[in-house]
Amino acid sequence: MRIFFSFLFPLLSIFLPLSALRIPIELEVALTKQQRAWGLMQRTYLPENQGMIFYYSKSLWMFNTWIDLSAAFLDKRGVILEIAELKSYPEMMDVNRPVNQLSDMRKYPPNDKVYLFFLQKIKHYPRGARYAIEMNKGWFAKHGVKPGDRVIWNLQSPQAYVELLN
Repeated sequence: MRIFFSFLFPLLSIFLPLSALRIPIELEVALTKQQRAWGLMQRTYLPENQGMIFYYSKSLWMFNTWIDLSAAFLDKRGVILEIAELKSYPEMMDVNRPVNQLSDMRKYPPNDKVYLFFLQKIKHYPRGARYAIEMNKGWFAKHGVKPGDRVIWNLQSPQAYVELLN
């Protein structure tokens, strides 16, 4: 429940949140180029309130990803700008060319039909976004998280929370 206090002036009403709802989450950090490239590939399960935060990427793709995800795109202050649904297509991966580590990506050259399929499904960061958080499909909607809400985290700890402000 959100509680607001209103200062009433003749022409102005200001609402200040007295207590914003905070939802605890746990985040793996994808900070390096290799971590960002691998992301949540090959995961068959993601615990309920766990996800991954991507630093300084420009897009997300679902290559070699087995579960559907939802992604929140954040500005430099952690404010959510957009939430998108990301569909996995495990059936599109070639079982004869498994990708078990980043070096296996060479099995899918840039002109490969599987590679091109996933390339067409890329989700680019919206303007102003610096970070992205991937969670289970529907997680943000289930918890009432919307654009304008904020994520608070620290690189030194996997513990984070989403602060509902709207």
